[in-house]
Amino acid sequence: MRLTPPLVLAAVVAILSAARPASAQFGGVIQGHVVDPHSGEGVGMARVLVDDAPATHADESGHFTVTGLAHGDHRVRVERVGYLGTELWAVVGDTLNVILEMEPRPDTLAPVLVVNSPRVPLDAPSILAPFYWRLRDGVGGGKLISPEELDSMAGNPTLIDVLRRLPGVRIIHSGAAMEDFLATGELPGPHALDHSPEPCYAQIFMNGVQMYVRGHGDPPNLNSFDLGEIAAIEYYSTSTFTPVQFRTLTSDCGTLVLWTRFGSPAK
Repeated sequence: MRLTPPLVLAAVVAILSAARPASAQFGGVIQGHVVDPHSGEGVGMARVLVDDAPATHADESGHFTVTGLAHGDHRVRVERVGYLGTELWAVVGDTLNVILEMEPRPDTLAPVLVVNSPRVPLDAPSILAPFYWRLRDGVGGGKLISPEELDSMAGNPTLIDVLRRLPGVRIIHSGAAMEDFLATGELPGPHALDHSPEPCYAQIFMNGVQMYVRGHGDPPNLNSFDLGEIAAIEYYSTSTFTPVQFRTLTSDCGTLVLWTRFGSPAK
């Protein structure tokens, strides 16, 4: 830690004993107390350095002891976050008692930027965590409808009512039972000049598991889904906008991801 000038001078209280003979010249001891000069209280856990020796630390009350010192002059430094550094030159014989005063200096910390970003609600099913992660990070070109949005919709909407509000969605109404299917455009075929292009049906995932992909069976009837059981909806109109975990060779017709409130398997 770099000492911040000016250094506060500390007072040497007393030299309790005279120097030993030359045969015991490394038996010097410094006993110190680091204190706040305003309150008189000890400055706990202060870092104490004597010359270039490894540092020691004062205890919680600010007391410290350094032993094994050579007799003679020693530079004593004390440092602690929130205080000005303190330094003195001590003449050590046998045992030297010192008091070191440290002037408080509140450190100014760099400002911390707190960003308020959506998190997974504590009461949300764990299966919805991926949805909230994408909601937090943002998805370019996609539309995410949260449980809160679904719950706030007036009336008694169906899944089709919700999907009709999304850009690029095309609902195909056909079949003997007049079923409804999700498409995002028209798929050109080899006989496009003689016949109408086929609808480009969107692939569908439920709770992260693919339940329909173009070219493998018939698309599911949207009327078979109960909106009351759906917790969240993700919709991506093209493969470019579709997250990589849902991107397939047929995701060019769009992707619908449904998350249920109870994590039930696909119907």
